[in-house]
Amino acid sequence: YLIDYNAARLDDKHQAEDTVLLGTKGFAAPEQYGFGSSDITTDIYAIGMLMNTLLTGRVTREDIAAGRFEKIIRKCLQMDRSMRYSSVNELKKAIQKKYIPAKWMRFLPPGFRQGKVGHMLAAIFIYLTIYSGMTGVYSNDINKGINPWGDIIFVSAGFIFSVLFAAYYLDIQERIPILQTKKGSIRRLIIIGICLLIWFAFLLLACIFDALILNPTYFS
Repeated sequence: YLIDYNAARLDDKHQAEDTVLLGTKGFAAPEQYGFGSSDITTDIYAIGMLMNTLLTGRVTREDIAAGRFEKIIRKCLQMDRSMRYSSVNELKKAIQKKYIPAKWMRFLPPGFRQGKVGHMLAAIFIYLTIYSGMTGVYSNDINKGINPWGDIIFVSAGFIFSVLFAAYYLDIQERIPILQTKKGSIRRLIIIGICLLIWFAFLLLACIFDALILNPTYFS
C-alpha cells in the first residue's frame, strides 16, 4: 500500500482547480500543478507513473516501458484526463486481463500456472528428470525381481508435494500460522523444514507400504 497523506484531499466536483500545488514531482498529474482540479483520474495517473518507474527503473513519462503493460501505462498517463481510465476498477480489470491467468490455471502444478511456454518446457524437463532418476535408482531392485513401485510412487509424491508447498501452491502457506512471521530468513528456514518433513513422511510411508504389501519378505 502506497499512501501519501500530505497530498490527500477531498474530491470536490464543483471546484475548477486545486488551490494548493500538491504532489510528488514526477508522479503528480498536470492538474495538480494548476491545470485543473484533481480527482480519481489523478491517482490513476500516479499509478501509471509508478508502474512505469518500476518497469524502467527511471522516473519518466517520455520512455514508456515496452511489453504487456505499455498500452495500460500510456492510457494512465494521458494529459487529457478524459482519455485515462475512468475508475480504479476499470484499471484493475485491464491489469488482470494482461497479467492474471485464467482461474482454473491456479490448480496446475508449478511451471504451468502462468501459461508461459518456457516455464512449461522447463517444468516438463524437471518432472521427467525426477521420474527417470527415481526409476534409475531402483533399477537394480527391478533386475533382482524386487517390486520397487511403492518406493517410486511415494518418494516421488513426497518430492512433488514438497515442491508444491515451496511454490506457494493454492496459497497453502497463508493457512499456516507459523509462516506469518515478517522475518524473511526465519520464514524461509521454516519452509525448508516443512518441505523436509513432507519428504521424510512420504519416505516412511514408502518403507511401510513396501514392507507390508509389495515385498513382505525383503526385510526379513
